[in-house]
Amino acid sequence: EAEAVRERNLYRGSGESNTTHYGQDLGADRIQRIWASLKQSAELDARRASVRAFNAGSRGVKRGLAMTPVKFGISFTATWLNQAGALVLVYRDGSVHVNHGGTEMGQGLYTKLRGVAMRELGVREESVRMMKTQTDKVPNTSATAASSGSDLNGQAVRAACETLRERL
Repeated sequence: EAEAVRERNLYRGSGESNTTHYGQDLGADRIQRIWASLKQSAELDARRASVRAFNAGSRGVKRGLAMTPVKFGISFTATWLNQAGALVLVYRDGSVHVNHGGTEMGQGLYTKLRGVAMRELGVREESVRMMKTQTDKVPNTSATAASSGSDLNGQAVRAACETLRERL
């Protein structure tokens, strides 16, 4: 089976820690334990037997089943790129303007950051206005990439709101 080849190619539990090319320490045998746990919880052997039985009885339609490890680094390996900023303004009428350095490209960034501001300031959705990203408001922004836009900018908005709460 293909999974056997994939399993042989996992980071090896040599009794020493495994480190990825971008410096993440995986521990000695963590990947093998996760792989075995997933095979068991997914009932891979039983499901594979079911697929084989179906395929044996079907000439035209076939089924397949695969278990594939994926290594996907989150964030930037150059740590100085893992930065974000936010400018949050609270007005006398209770309205809030949120400026941040992220780029909305269909991932729901504005919605997520609005939710952060709402939670941190205890205001309703209609009170929070998301401003378009402008470098005169939030300079030196990192790229919205590497699956980090929501995390980095969300923490920047949270920190700005926290500072405002302390001052109010």
